[in-house]
Amino acid sequence: MFFLGFLRFWGVIFTISTTLVVLMKHETDESNDPNEPEFSLVETYKILVKIFRLSSVRRLAGVLLTVKVYYQSTNDFMIVLSLLFII
Repeated sequence: MFFLGFLRFWGVIFTISTTLVVLMKHETDESNDPNEPEFSLVETYKILVKIFRLSSVRRLAGVLLTVKVYYQSTNDFMIVLSLLFII
């Protein structure tokens, strides 16, 4: 029951503080650089697709998406061993 009250309290605090920031903080447009290109939404996604087509980016994404798979079996085995030694 304590944990539920804790989560509810911090949820309310988070909601209030976020609402206050949205209402009181005014953003200024600091992108007045004439040399900076402006892209539409479609152009931005086209550039993103070009970046993902780079072989180094695809290789890095593959490594980052599969790196935990190799350690999962070892992790499960270590958990079983630690439970055996505790009991």
